[in-house]
Amino acid sequence: MRIAHVISDYLPASRGGTQLHVRDLARASRRLGHDNVVFAGERGTGRADFSIADDVHDGVAVRRVTYGFGDFDRFDRLYVHPKIDARFGDWLDDVHPDIVHVHHLSALSTRCVELAKGRGLPVVLTLHDHWLVCPRGQRIHPETLEICADLDRSRCLPCLSKLWPHLLPIGNAASRALSAAHLARWEAEIRRVLASCDLLISPSDFHRATFATLGLDPHRHVTIEHGLDRSLLVAPPRTRAVRRIGFVGTVLPSKGVHILANAMAILARDELELVVHGEVANFHGDTSYGDRLREAAGSVRCTFAGSYAHEDLPRILADLDVLVVPSIWWESFCLTIREGALAGLPVVASDHGAMSEAVAQGFALGFRPGDAQDLARAIERVTDEPELRANLVANATRIRCIDDCARETLDHYLRLHREVRT
Repeated sequence: MRIAHVISDYLPASRGGTQLHVRDLARASRRLGHDNVVFAGERGTGRADFSIADDVHDGVAVRRVTYGFGDFDRFDRLYVHPKIDARFGDWLDDVHPDIVHVHHLSALSTRCVELAKGRGLPVVLTLHDHWLVCPRGQRIHPETLEICADLDRSRCLPCLSKLWPHLLPIGNAASRALSAAHLARWEAEIRRVLASCDLLISPSDFHRATFATLGLDPHRHVTIEHGLDRSLLVAPPRTRAVRRIGFVGTVLPSKGVHILANAMAILARDELELVVHGEVANFHGDTSYGDRLREAAGSVRCTFAGSYAHEDLPRILADLDVLVVPSIWWESFCLTIREGALAGLPVVASDHGAMSEAVAQGFALGFRPGDAQDLARAIERVTDEPELRANLVANATRIRCIDDCARETLDHYLRLHREVRT
């Protein structure tokens, strides 16, 4: 079987959790005798918008289409683009896949689903994050950092207008009504796309439940927990005293690193050091987060190690004693928790969203989201209780391997392929 993966951007330029999952899924399915190809967007190459480039990454043929939003003069360019549709249609005709697995359509076009269906191909779509219901992607208010638990489009409109004031103006009643209509058309398109897919996959039961509120067909929406390549990370538990408390990932307000800094300041234990690995990223135009983190840490011994290559992750994790994942937003799965646990680390994580499932499975210790005092208590427990640390690390055996994930996913591919052929 030839599997066509569709993703907003891909390795090596972009190395997020979704990209790594696609790579690992392709590797595992190849071991099981299947072929994989990738269609990906790309930006920042210097090439003209809509130009294409073919290459091979990790043994997989990749076609990349450049789109840097150079013609982003209307709101529907955010999710539909005829020129990208044309590039995608040509690619489908070139590679002749048996199934199309869409992972992310940001900076591509939602009509990719329609183009695949029009060629008689079954389409699987994995809901990796919240982008299909929140154009900002994280379903969290960028200023208040409050989770948007309910999809209230009257609240979305002023939030999105700040991001794209030229596309969604709200200065008077007429412009506000027009912008609201743009949002309504976007939501109608998303609902149409979701309804047209043959199968929807969520990586956690929590994430599946959040999308179920859209009224999706429960018979076409399944939970398939992501798997990890254990060989890359598995390490023995730490036997040394706890000294280095770490954060690993993109340093953003929604990731809650300031909560961790505040917790370390509350603990005020001289033997502990906070180590933050990751790039301090621009958060919807705000570039001051790094300075605010240093202020929050106060007199705590703190090292900002900066960005890192994913290949360095085993070494980085080996140098830590505790990993903290203090996300404020609803993670849809959280690869980082599992990477830390497999590397022999006790993990402390916000007990909400999909992260609660890691807490329930026992390889992460939960704390109340956004509560620095409760996080300080949790860090103190793992620091002072060797038996707790040992239990957390021992439960890492419950983390799924990528081959199991691939086999379950392939079972669905094969079923859908048979149904189309008959």
